[in-house]
Amino acid sequence: MKAIKMSALKIVFLFIISLLAIFNQCRKDPTGLSDIRIDTFSLKVETIGTQFTELKLTIDAEFSHPLFAIKRNGQTIVKDTLFNKDTTIYDDHLAAQSAYQYKAYLYFNNKPYDSTDAVSIRTLNATSHDFTWHLDTIGVYGSAFLDVAVLNEHNVWAVGWIETGDTTVGAEVWDGQNWRVQYLSINKLPCVPLQGIWPFSDNNIWFTGGSIFHWNGDSNSISYFRDFHNNEMLYKIWGSSPNDIYAIGYRGVIMHYDGQKWEHQYSGTKEDLYMVRGIYDPEIGRERVWVCGDHTLLYNEGHGWKTVWSREKPLFEEYYTPRGIYLPNHKKIIVAANGYYGSCLLMLDQKNIKNYYLLSKTKIYINSMAANGINDIFIVGDYN
Repeated sequence: MKAIKMSALKIVFLFIISLLAIFNQCRKDPTGLSDIRIDTFSLKVETIGTQFTELKLTIDAEFSHPLFAIKRNGQTIVKDTLFNKDTTIYDDHLAAQSAYQYKAYLYFNNKPYDSTDAVSIRTLNATSHDFTWHLDTIGVYGSAFLDVAVLNEHNVWAVGWIETGDTTVGAEVWDGQNWRVQYLSINKLPCVPLQGIWPFSDNNIWFTGGSIFHWNGDSNSISYFRDFHNNEMLYKIWGSSPNDIYAIGYRGVIMHYDGQKWEHQYSGTKEDLYMVRGIYDPEIGRERVWVCGDHTLLYNEGHGWKTVWSREKPLFEEYYTPRGIYLPNHKKIIVAANGYYGSCLLMLDQKNIKNYYLLSKTKIYINSMAANGINDIFIVGDYN
């Protein structure tokens, strides 16, 4: 009997200990997630514009599909379920040149469980449009400028087909006061029309106009003579250095110069190409070069050209052909694209091209674009 009583007491004692342990655990962690590991929960600012910002939310945890919220200045702007480790959030209801603070929250049972550090931004100021344009008449009827390059305010080159009345030239140079004719010729024949220009310095300027030409500050020479038999025509040119230059043109032709010789590169397209730009990406340790043309957007990271937009597989049905590109940094690319009822500016992720943000729309047909920053973009075109 005594042994039975002792066993009963032990059972009661162990039962009480278990109840206390459960109660204590629940009091310490009412969510039941004390053993869940959250390695990463962070919020970063990726891009800041005049009226929008792009945020990147990253979570690395053991439980899947958690509920999250983003608050701007204490007010919830998005609350949703996370399906990926990295999630991009665009907030485009902002005022220019204004300060905002963002913070992300992780929820369990619809209650806040964890939060990120707050991140602060200040949106960019809208670029002033208070320009005074001066009209300079250069050449006579039939003249046309096709590209321009600014070395400094006292050295601006404009190239194309310029009829002076006495002769035809391919370039004019602005010295800060006046335009002057710049004769560029090969064997006394004028290099016309010149369609593209890319300068590295006063004495190292490259041109495209069917073939490829080089100006050394004193004289012009032909660097590559186009293949007439294949109707080869090179339109535009860009380079990261004098030893890394790209020229593009008619029916998908792409050429690369390594400082010694020009070589053809297989583009994978027969569409005409109109613009080439590149930017150094520290994540891959080299330039990523982009090319756009009729229904075409390509890029090259040193392992051949890859197509991300084509006539057969357009990125957007409404906007069918890219006509200009601008690289604000190594992560983003801004594309000027024409459509059936106008055109637009799109900001795309260079590594995930389908992740995009519509910057603006216009009714003009865009021919080209240039920019000094994400809030300082110029486009040229006409009303078709």
